[in-house]
Amino acid sequence: MFVAPTLRRALARPSAPVRHLHASAPSMRKPKPVADAVGADSDLDLEADDLFSSADSAPSSSGSRADRRASLARSILSAARLPTAPRRAAAAHARVGELRKVVQLTQAGEADELRAVIKAWRVSGRRVTVKTAEEIVGRCVNLGRPDLAKELAGDTLQYGLPVLPERTAAKLAAA
Repeated sequence: MFVAPTLRRALARPSAPVRHLHASAPSMRKPKPVADAVGADSDLDLEADDLFSSADSAPSSSGSRADRRASLARSILSAARLPTAPRRAAAAHARVGELRKVVQLTQAGEADELRAVIKAWRVSGRRVTVKTAEEIVGRCVNLGRPDLAKELAGDTLQYGLPVLPERTAAKLAAA
């Protein structure tokens, strides 16, 4: 009688029991902490181990947003000042969302700094995507600076913003 080689191998192997995640052995489980008789100490331990405590759940302050924006803008500007070879290496390791995050974190008083950041982005050899261009224009309009948005969108050689989609161009024209 002929038996296929794969079937022969399958029949020759002893079948191992299958272990599922929900059916783990009790010896493999982590021991649970024993509750104190008083209970007061365990409440303190729970508060110390709580990942979502009330102190951490407060929204981020504007200082941390400004610090994050300044840090990202500084990294983009410093990469543009490097010589050609290190600049290309820095551009290869840079994330595309850095420019978008700088735009999102920009406040009304910092809108003029976008010119230098976008120029530095272009000098580093990175491309401004259509989505980022939409966010730049939308953020400038929302901050009350449609003149800056028109300048950035109009000077393609200097700032490198691609052609805007019709919806964004209409929003810019209406502002």
